Amino acid sequence: MPRRKTKGLTPKQREVLKFIQDYILKNGVAPTYREILAFLGASSIGTVQRYIQTLEEKGYIERDPGKHRYMEIKKPPIMLEGSVSAGTGVMEEIRSPLDVISIIKDTSPDFALRVRGNSMTAAGIKPGDFVFAKEIQGSPMSGDIVIAYNRKDGTYLIKRYKVVDGMPYLVSESLEEEYPPIPIDDNIDIVAIATGLFRTRL
Repeated sequence: MPRRKTKGLTPKQREVLKFIQDYILKNGVAPTYREILAFLGASSIGTVQRYIQTLEEKGYIERDPGKHRYMEIKKPPIMLEGSVSAGTGVMEEIRSPLDVISIIKDTSPDFALRVRGNSMTAAGIKPGDFVFAKEIQGSPMSGDIVIAYNRKDGTYLIKRYKVVDGMPYLVSESLEEEYPPIPIDDNIDIVAIATGLFRTRL
């Protein structure tokens, strides 16, 4: 039986897809082939045509030959921005595309973060997991799992957001050890809500 053709993208294909997506969001229309060519730093329009054809064949974009500069993003790339701590607050710098869009069903995450630490294992979030997150404006709901930024030490945390007697806290849920609740003050910003999880191994 023949093997199924992979639906994943190469790093360069992801870059082209991200460029097209950002261009459409900013300008309301798709970039021209020459604009994509300039982004790539290539010399042949044929190179652009091959990228576009591949993205279309893999289901990431959709074109309508009857419409000028029409291109629809069907599966946006997810960017892996770094690591988020579920423990001490240590953050590992990473920046690369993460091509796992096929497993995301109901959300359109803004970014993904790799989890470090064990303070959220009781919530099913383990070290090494990728958490998908959606940026928010305003306050989350009590009970949401959130990504918080600590201005004092420049770290990111993933915790349960809870309001107790009118006071907001970041709460750990660990199977291994107890962590004290963290009161939310002016040094802590809630930047996103966790919307999904991806685990590379059981």
